[in-house]
Order: sequence, then structure tokens, then C-alpha cells
Amino acid sequence: MASVSSANVQVQIDDMLVVSSGTVVVKDDWPCTISFGPSANPLVYSIKFFHDSNAQGGETVNIRQSKDNARHGTLELTNWNNSMGTNLGPIQIGTLEGREIWLSLYVIGMTEKLKVLHYTVYEKV
Repeated sequence: MASVSSANVQVQIDDMLVVSSGTVVVKDDWPCTISFGPSANPLVYSIKFFHDSNAQGGETVNIRQSKDNARHGTLELTNWNNSMGTNLGPIQIGTLEGREIWLSLYVIGMTEKLKVLHYTVYEKV
């Protein structure tokens, strides 16, 4: 008999299958990269945090696609310092073998520079 710990668990939310989910602690100046897919040609997104004391209107998101590789991008998150958390997505970050891949983030600001980053990567089914 298989134990519960070795059971195959799948989580589906609406029409999205969760393929990876986790939590990391990051600092503004620590590089954070999420890479998903085959090692020869993965989807790669860097997450960068910024603080702008002159910004008005709270948190902002800037999504930059690489000019050299459509499978690479950067999420620039400015003023994501809210101790109650700030979320993004899910947003489509690309396709793998014809399947749409989506990403969502939830960031809790511990301090101005220290964050708890929750991420989920989904496959549209």
C-alpha cells in the first residue's frame, strides 16, 4: 500500500493546473529567477524589486520581454513593501510545447528591503 506522502497530488484552479508553487525570502538586491521547462530552452523570468520614495500611487509592475529571447523576461516590482501583501496575476509568461504557462506572485513586505515571495506557475488545461 502506498503511503500518503508518496501519493500523486494535483491542484487545479479553474482551467489552470498548478505545476510549481513555493515560497522564498528575498532582499531587493538579491537576484531572483524563476525558470520553468526543459533545460535546453526554459521560460526564464527574473524578478527585481525597487523602492522609489518619489513614486505616487503605490505599487507598480513593469514587465519587460527580452529583445534577444522571447522566452526570457523581467518583472520589475516597485514599492512592493506592503506588510499585508501585494499580488500579481496570474499572467501568461509564455508557452511550452503549445501549452500556455502562467505565473502569479504574492509578496509580503517584511521591511523595505526584505520580502517573502510566494509564487505559483500554472499550465492552462
